[in-house]
Amino acid sequence: MSSLKKRYSFASNSLHPSHHAELADAMDEFHLDDEIYDDDEHFEVDVESPTPPPPPASKNKSSMFSFLSSGSSKAAPPSPTHHKSSSGLIWHAQVVSNSFSNVKVCDSNGKLKSRRPLPIVRADDFFGSLVHQNNGQYVFPRQLNDWPGLKNLTLVSITSKMKNSMGQVKIKRWWNEGDATPPSFPTSSKKSIECVRVTLVSEPHTRVGYSKASRGHLWWLKYDVDDFCKSHPKVRLVHGKEAALKISSSEHKITKCHHFSHRYAKPRGESTKDRLVYHSAILLEWSHGLFCTVAEFAWLGGVGGYGGQVNWCIDKNTDEPELLRELNLPQNQEMIFPWVANALGEIRVTDVNVANVEAFQLDFLKKYSVEEQGPDQRFIDATVCQTCHDVKLMNRSEVDFVNYLYNYIRSDERYSELQNVRNCQTFASDLFRLLGNHYSHPVSSICQVNYKNKESSFLYQPSDEAIYN
Repeated sequence: MSSLKKRYSFASNSLHPSHHAELADAMDEFHLDDEIYDDDEHFEVDVESPTPPPPPASKNKSSMFSFLSSGSSKAAPPSPTHHKSSSGLIWHAQVVSNSFSNVKVCDSNGKLKSRRPLPIVRADDFFGSLVHQNNGQYVFPRQLNDWPGLKNLTLVSITSKMKNSMGQVKIKRWWNEGDATPPSFPTSSKKSIECVRVTLVSEPHTRVGYSKASRGHLWWLKYDVDDFCKSHPKVRLVHGKEAALKISSSEHKITKCHHFSHRYAKPRGESTKDRLVYHSAILLEWSHGLFCTVAEFAWLGGVGGYGGQVNWCIDKNTDEPELLRELNLPQNQEMIFPWVANALGEIRVTDVNVANVEAFQLDFLKKYSVEEQGPDQRFIDATVCQTCHDVKLMNRSEVDFVNYLYNYIRSDERYSELQNVRNCQTFASDLFRLLGNHYSHPVSSICQVNYKNKESSFLYQPSDEAIYN
């Protein structure tokens, strides 16, 4: 354990765009000219006020997303007690002119590429699709840039970067919600405008879950215990508390839990930072003895926004992973939206086709390790840090487990790499403390400094639960 204390783990980056060259380029593609950008001031807009607050002094280059809250200028979400039932998640997108063309974001026919990390849409497509509501709001009802999880979005503002005669870059605000004139693509007599940024707010349920039918940003790729086939187990993806409870059993109990960590293999080689970044998760063994389960905390939308790839599925690198097929089912498509980097998190639960921790180490941690199989693998320095061979927690069934995870994610949905609020390591430590009744702390020495265990968050329902019942 002494060697583990020096390991730094701030994010579950198996789904990070740096693992794919095209997605990595996409994150910087909007530095094309003065009007194409993704790093301008990301100040929030209070939809109850037509006049936006002034932008903060510092820039936030990492987030295309923020939480809509009254009187707040921070991108992190407020505590659940401050949730407003009238607002959901905020997204930013680029609206480009009808004549805009760029090889990075357009195909050979000049059509905009689908599902960009920063959504992009033509002016006619966007403004021509807006629907004026009776309450005065303008709603984009279609899928934005072909993202199934981005639809029925309410327009909040239209802005762009402009340069004055001195070469200084300023933010020009063309339209705000509440303005008397309808929103439209702006024109300028001095210089043609190629792109503007629109701020949109999604439906209220998005602040507490992927869909209206099931609350909680958590999902479970689950095997059917009653119809389990070792050679080819059938899986089913469910998201949110209500959906997960419908297929969970009160009979199957958690018997053992294991706290493990690993570093991510990088096909193009590790940087100095990569050699310090570790991910932590929990492996569960069940009373049925058929398979195990991995529980982890990571960026919201990471799986839906990155093609359904997860390290605990054998078919991860196939053209159509089983998780992707499940995501594309109608009941799960609302989970498909751009990942939210280092702002909000989701709890991911994946059943793994191994009977115990020994098989997990052999069939996953070693089988897909760089040390054992070469550089084109998934893990580096994978280690089981702590083990509880006999879970004594009284309420430890699948149903109990789902309720624990729902309470935890609803108590605080933030994900922070550096502020030690919540990340993969703090979640793993909290869950191991609850299940194993053992002392546990984050693997990273930096996370250890400000870590405050929050295993009690698993036990109590959210204070604002009545709002959504």
